[in-house]
Amino acid sequence: VSEYLAARYLSRLVTHAGLPIGRVISLMVGADGGVVSGLRGLHAWLAVCAPLHRSVLIANDPLGIVLYGDPSTFSVSEKVEVLAGLHTQAKEYAGFRWHQWAALPFASLCSPDMAVEFRRILTDDSRSQSDQALVDCVIDALNHGEPIGELESTLLNVVREADRWAGIRRGALHAYQRLANTDATGELQLLQEIVDGQLDDTDDELLGALLENLYPDHVGPNSILDFLHVPKDQHLLGGYLRFWSRTLLNKTEGIGFGELLDQLAKKRDVLEDHRRDFHLRAMAGKLLSTGIEECGDDVADERLLTWLSVGLDKYDHPNIDSKHSRRIQEWFDKRPDRYKGVLGTCAKGCTGSDNVRYCLFKCLEHLYRAKCPDDLGLWFLEQSESAKCKDLGHQYFIDAVTCLFNDSGAQGMSLEGLFEWVGDHPAYKAELEAQLCWEIPEWRWEQATQARSSEEKREKSLGERTQFYRDHLESIREGIAHPRILHELGAAYFGHYYEAPGDSPIERLQNFLGFEVELVQGALSGFRQSLLRDDLPTVKEIIDLELDERMHYIRLPCIAGVEEIGRSNVDQILSLPDTTLERLVCFNYTYLSGREDSWLEAIATHRPEVIARVLEELAIRLIRNADTNVAGLYSIATDQAFANVAAQIAIPILKRFPARAGKGQASNLQYLLEAAIKHSDPDSFLRLVAEKLNIRGLSVWQRAYWLACGVVKNPEEYGPIARSWVKQGRRRAEAMASLLH
Repeated sequence: VSEYLAARYLSRLVTHAGLPIGRVISLMVGADGGVVSGLRGLHAWLAVCAPLHRSVLIANDPLGIVLYGDPSTFSVSEKVEVLAGLHTQAKEYAGFRWHQWAALPFASLCSPDMAVEFRRILTDDSRSQSDQALVDCVIDALNHGEPIGELESTLLNVVREADRWAGIRRGALHAYQRLANTDATGELQLLQEIVDGQLDDTDDELLGALLENLYPDHVGPNSILDFLHVPKDQHLLGGYLRFWSRTLLNKTEGIGFGELLDQLAKKRDVLEDHRRDFHLRAMAGKLLSTGIEECGDDVADERLLTWLSVGLDKYDHPNIDSKHSRRIQEWFDKRPDRYKGVLGTCAKGCTGSDNVRYCLFKCLEHLYRAKCPDDLGLWFLEQSESAKCKDLGHQYFIDAVTCLFNDSGAQGMSLEGLFEWVGDHPAYKAELEAQLCWEIPEWRWEQATQARSSEEKREKSLGERTQFYRDHLESIREGIAHPRILHELGAAYFGHYYEAPGDSPIERLQNFLGFEVELVQGALSGFRQSLLRDDLPTVKEIIDLELDERMHYIRLPCIAGVEEIGRSNVDQILSLPDTTLERLVCFNYTYLSGREDSWLEAIATHRPEVIARVLEELAIRLIRNADTNVAGLYSIATDQAFANVAAQIAIPILKRFPARAGKGQASNLQYLLEAAIKHSDPDSFLRLVAEKLNIRGLSVWQRAYWLACGVVKNPEEYGPIARSWVKQGRRRAEAMASLLH
């Protein structure tokens, strides 16, 4: 609003008070002739409010007028001028819109009286980058502006032109769909052309957009899966996959789920070919679970069994997400008769099988490991009695006995009852005896012996370990034990030992020390007392060890100690001497990737100079001597609690950042630059940018970073420099592109 009001005021001065328009414009443009970024909105609204000078303003910044103003009130000729200006910018750089790729503002250029000009641009045979960039602008206008019905056929032709940018073709399709509204004739024709191979769709995105709009009113559930195939571009997560994983399910209702499952069961080969694809697997799982919930009660067991095959792999094992499997399990849990019905239907296919046991196992897999009905054992007995296949009947009987022995599905069963049943069915007597007793194989004896031996060794090791720590308990409790003893306890605290499992430090120590309370309390006391030792290494010594890929044994006990104190009283940590805090901070940043607990944030907030001294020395030495990420730099770039630390060290470290540092230092430089941009003095940072860019030996990737920072902080000065630099070589363009990505 303020820009509009200011523009209206300036236009009155120009029109009625004699203020020269040239003087106004000269105050708005930079040295390169472009409008200063902060004044582009004012400039755009001035073009709206000062129609007599509109042409010169359009020529200055046509894109800005579209993005920040409102050309909807312009005449046709003036809108044509805007398009011509955009074309001129595209000829200089086809990606001229990359810094603010907004499509909605182009709606202001779209009105019925622009149909002739839009058709001229859309039917131009040229496929140069600049001409396609202009077409892209027109497509955005048609997608968001006033509908122009007479361009329907023109847009359809654009969709069919394979030598267009893919984004233009997709945009033209969306614009056509917007105009066609409920008339699907043109879209169905495009769909058929894609199926017949007459319309090029290399990434399935046109197909995805068509299906999105046509389903279910024009392409129903009974035929939609004819368009399911392995994606042509298996690395693209676009509209085609989005349709199958989201839209299809959201738009399907009632019996439509059943029709989809009927069709999907016939497409198992497609699912199998792309079973690892997250989106298609999710689609199959959600469709199956939802379809069963919606329609499962209304279909026969045979059809339900066919549906259940959708979520199985080629080995008939469930291969859908666990959340969808749980929904199927819950459905069967409430319907024990359907569980038995589906199992019985599937088992009919096992008649004559060479391996009935495995066949019946695969039938159980169709039930997605749902909980078996309480009376499944009795049902198995009934099936074994009526089975026409001898092998199948015997397998049913074995499964019934298993239910009894496992006390799962054994309602109404007992051993006595089983003997009575066998008395009536003597053919199963030998099978029952075989199930009641069996010879223990040799490997079972060996396994039991090994397990017993391992347990004895574990108990012996635990006893020796706890005795060792009891012998040194007093020195451990006072924190004066040999550093290696405390290190072993610290390693257990942090879960570095197999013998110290657990979700919390205390739980891990308890497991490591045999749940002896005195030893656990002694270890925790020793950690806290370790901070007061007079033989702690200096910051320099800690960094020397880090560069040599070693560590001091006292490191883990000290970190454990400060974490224990921090849990109860952070102020006690802040009262420690600077030298102790510096050592703790350095220990922390050299321990794996660095830990950022509340105690460290407290130091950053109340004693930032402590962290600043340590992190500056650590970063400079590691960056110079090792191709590694420096723990702590991410925090100063992203965590507001470390803002004061960032303000003190970002620029000093950057000044000493090696000009020929390897690409492995890219993340370090990125975090330092982010910290400097957010928290350093802007003038000091811009001076450093200029100094770095004047270094002749600066590596290409570093120069890309520094130029990007210059563009962020001073786009008027560094924007033209960056554009010129990028145009001078492919490596430079790739370096800048990777940074922007």
